[in-house]
Amino acid sequence: MGSFATRGEHRPLAVRQVAPVRSHADKRYLVLGGAGGAGKAAAALLAAEGASVVIGDVREQALNEAIADLNKGGANTSAVVVDLGNAASIAAAIEQAEQRLGGIDGLVNCAAIVRHVDPLETPWTDWERVFAINVFGAFEASRLVAKAMIAKGIKARSSMSRRRLARRAIPSRSPTAPARQR
Repeated sequence: MGSFATRGEHRPLAVRQVAPVRSHADKRYLVLGGAGGAGKAAAALLAAEGASVVIGDVREQALNEAIADLNKGGANTSAVVVDLGNAASIAAAIEQAEQRLGGIDGLVNCAAIVRHVDPLETPWTDWERVFAINVFGAFEASRLVAKAMIAKGIKARSSMSRRRLARRAIPSRSPTAPARQR
């Protein structure tokens, strides 16, 4: 084994303070999976930048808690219960979000389920549910929101990547920072 030696004094890296860009001000977003995790973080970021947000999730109690938390700072958020494994529920949720917001300028798809079980022992019905929500539900929501946006002449993003959200949420990963080599 080789030896390890340090050189020089260790100091924390400088953190560049980036002024927030309010590119979402006065925009209207539907955030699926918005009751927790990345979805709730995306909804909080959008609301902090001045967007009106409807969060959708299948867990009604978690939705109510998330709305109470998000609206503490004066955000304009509301909730809709949606089961992404059911096409009719997706369509109804998007219609409700459009009515509340007066249209939708963008969609954030963060809803998903993960089964922490042995894949060799997972029954067919569990796989159907995972794919219904994670693949077909996400696609159906994107399809319906895109159709609604096109019908109203809205030219905006129909989905926001986690990478883009991370750049906005973490100052050191600003859009002006050098791109990571792959």
